[in-house]
Amino acid sequence: MKKHVILATLCLLVLLVTGCSCSENYYTVLVGGDTVTEYINDELVGTEKNVICADGAFKYSHSYKSNQKYMEYDYYKNDNGLEIAFTPEGELRKIHGKDENTPIAVYGKPIDKDDYITWMKQLVERFLNFNVDDFEISISTLLGYRTENSLGFEREDDLITGDLPEGCYVDEYYVQFYKYSGKIITDYVRVWTNSEGDVIGVARFASDIPDEKIPEIDEAKLERSIVKEMKKIYSGVKIIKYEFESFDLGLYNDMPVVNCGMEIRFMKHGDEWGEKIMFIVLLDE
Repeated sequence: MKKHVILATLCLLVLLVTGCSCSENYYTVLVGGDTVTEYINDELVGTEKNVICADGAFKYSHSYKSNQKYMEYDYYKNDNGLEIAFTPEGELRKIHGKDENTPIAVYGKPIDKDDYITWMKQLVERFLNFNVDDFEISISTLLGYRTENSLGFEREDDLITGDLPEGCYVDEYYVQFYKYSGKIITDYVRVWTNSEGDVIGVARFASDIPDEKIPEIDEAKLERSIVKEMKKIYSGVKIIKYEFESFDLGLYNDMPVVNCGMEIRFMKHGDEWGEKIMFIVLLDE
């Protein structure tokens, strides 16, 4: 019996040592979102673009530069209040109106969810020349709550079209199409509307990494690395809880990364605080 106890203890020690060595295996994590710089590209000044989904010529406006590839765009505007954005390689990624009164496509108050989503898919293909039939779908409704003394907003899952309580109204519908590798979003398209369901804008945020070149990602290691960095940042306060937001694949200085937002609740000077923080996780290790 004693031999069995000793052997079991030794095996446990081996497992503990092995676990400790694995727990030291982390990705490199950068803190904070990327800085985006607006500038004028002299080579594009005076140039125009035409797109089949909108009337009128679009004249060059400005460009954005970033270490994150999906944030680099050249912008053009037309006289109808619409703006479009191209990648440096010339791919249309965004088209939107200046406000909710300048829709890019008119649908009317949505009643049937399936019909509305079908129309959205057709719209994405028509505007961005991009098919999202094999993407997962998320649709939500932003509700406004108005009282005599306050105004608040709350996002609810699903398409809400029925009668609402007094003081409650639809502010916008929000539709997104996602493509995943595990839990990592590799591509997604965002569509935003006004309260009537008419589309104000559509944009694609792609990792720009071909499916066959998406790197293998250790998701447990990914979360462990982010939590380690987060705890260093908040080492001086009591963390109540934290939640991961979406994990998005991208390119940072032409290197594969995962962008992740995190929401943290913590105690400071006797009060509870909440913050959101962005992380960029390098995958080259």
